[in-house]
Parts: sequence; C-alpha cells; structure tokens
Amino acid sequence: MFFVKRLIYLVCSTALGTLLGFLVHALLEIGYAQLLFWRFDIWGLGLSWQSWFDIHTVFSLVTFLGGAAWGLGAGWRWWQKIYVRQTSLGFYASWKNKSVLD
Repeated sequence: MFFVKRLIYLVCSTALGTLLGFLVHALLEIGYAQLLFWRFDIWGLGLSWQSWFDIHTVFSLVTFLGGAAWGLGAGWRWWQKIYVRQTSLGFYASWKNKSVLD
C-alpha cells in the first residue's frame, strides 16, 4: 500500500510539473510570438519562419521534459520530507498526528 501511495504521489507531482512547464512554455511563446508578428524584421533575428517552427519544437520538448523532471524531483523531495523523515511542517505536522477522537 505504501508503494502505491508513493507511486501515485510521484505521478501526480510529475503531471503537475509537466503542466507548469507547459504554462511557462505558453507564456513565453505567446509573448515572443506577439513580438514576431509585430516586428519580424527586428525580433526575427534573421531567421526564417521555418527556423522559428523548429525552435518551437525544440523549446516545447525542453519545457515538457524539464517540467516533468522538476515535478518528479519536487515530488521525490517532498515525499522524503513528509513521509520518510517526518520533518516538522509546523501546524500541519501537529494536526496530522492528532486523532479525530482526541
């Protein structure tokens, strides 16, 4: 049961990291795409539209994998902190150890 709980925790944190990576990618790309549409001669850096599509593909892959790696790393770190080492987390730690019947 403990293994399943850890697996679900890590999968969810990896999914969250992937979503955050996608959000970062979207915000940066929307901002830069607006600059390209506004003044391609300045912000295009001498590259063609095809080159920008290739950059988009690489950047998408990097942010996807980076977000997934960050989410997995954060999930692993917080799993260790909360469930393995039982590190004190202030109010949550004192609340977690109390029984409903106390």
